[in-house]
Amino acid sequence: MFTRRVTKLSTSALCRHLWTHRTVSGSTLSACVSQGLTNLSTKPINVCVALVSRSFPSTDLASLNAEIAKHIQPHIFLGAVVDRVPCQASGGHGLSILIGQDEDVTAFALEDSVDRKKIKSVSVGRWGRVQDFNRFNFEENDLDKFGWESFKSVSTNAQAHQQLPELQNLKNSPKFAWIISDHEPYQVIESLDHQFPHAIKAGLIGTSTPFTTGTPYTMFYNGKHMAGGSIGFVSSSVPEMKTKVEFQALEKLGNPMTITRCRGNIILDLDESSATGLLLDLLNKGHNAKISKEKEFYLGTCADHGEDNASLVSVHKVTSGDPSKGNMSIDTTADFKVGQRVQFLHRMDVDESAVIPSAGSPDQKQIICSVTDKDGTIEFSKSLKQDIESMIPAVFGGSSENGALVGLPNQPTYVFDAPYSHYVISTK
Repeated sequence: MFTRRVTKLSTSALCRHLWTHRTVSGSTLSACVSQGLTNLSTKPINVCVALVSRSFPSTDLASLNAEIAKHIQPHIFLGAVVDRVPCQASGGHGLSILIGQDEDVTAFALEDSVDRKKIKSVSVGRWGRVQDFNRFNFEENDLDKFGWESFKSVSTNAQAHQQLPELQNLKNSPKFAWIISDHEPYQVIESLDHQFPHAIKAGLIGTSTPFTTGTPYTMFYNGKHMAGGSIGFVSSSVPEMKTKVEFQALEKLGNPMTITRCRGNIILDLDESSATGLLLDLLNKGHNAKISKEKEFYLGTCADHGEDNASLVSVHKVTSGDPSKGNMSIDTTADFKVGQRVQFLHRMDVDESAVIPSAGSPDQKQIICSVTDKDGTIEFSKSLKQDIESMIPAVFGGSSENGALVGLPNQPTYVFDAPYSHYVISTK
């Protein structure tokens, strides 16, 4: 396991912030909503974000918007079904709420439509998912259309950096952005990175719900149910923030190497040698010989000044490799560059409880975005306790088997999907 700590983002000490973080568990969603929305300030509610675990009945999940409306009428409401919420007592069952009152908040939404470019469709080495097949009507595969010569970049997008209409001409520059999305958040996060590079970004890819609610994803934007797309908000009035990224189930494999030949998200050579061959060599020598080749492998990109795990900027899954040709495909929408330093990582076995991080100190509020193992979602959990009633007063967040969004100041926001990983934002 390793942790990456990041320099804090500060705001004016004279500002008074009214953000409420609560995670509650109970036998019914109605009871959780009622408990989570008690004793709020009388100030206007600018935004309410509600994340609900998919362990509730489908009828409860579909009524999230209506249940919230029974108690409060926020100017902006964002909701989503996730795999778990950060409540260890219930095994992740429950509801997590973030409320901003008398704050500077602006919402945005990008619906799934024919005009929305699917950036991930041009990357090499990925498999589609059954629940998303009907969405392919909106996509074009340039690789199939034009052949290998068309594949030079996975980050090129005609609509990248196009400003979201709601975020044009903002009076104050946002310091924080929250995003909930389907598996194609890239148009939104690239736009946010370009427009607000200094802001911290965080969010989740929604849990897959085709067999729970009948739609690929289940999100709510104000009074509307959305089966896909990206929603979120930005705010300039947030307290001082500190971030850290924890990879509980990853361990380094060998030493950092330098990319000497690459194309898009394909790495051909590392240190002037076959990328796939080097990974196989690492598996066959020393103590690493005990590492199973059936386990997942990841590649971390190092900071320019870094040589160790603490300096990793991002971590992405190795999706395929061809020993005969030496190349390997990495699950990223950012182009690799010759000269970049990278670090191989391998997946370790950890206890199921690691999917929910321990709560921080009582005087700190936390936003937690975690990644669930795809084979260990909440319906298969041995620690699930749906009848436990509890409330954690200073924690908001959720976990998804589809990944979380990590966006650090002046770094590209990316999807991280290493199971048992956590992106934690702490505020006072």
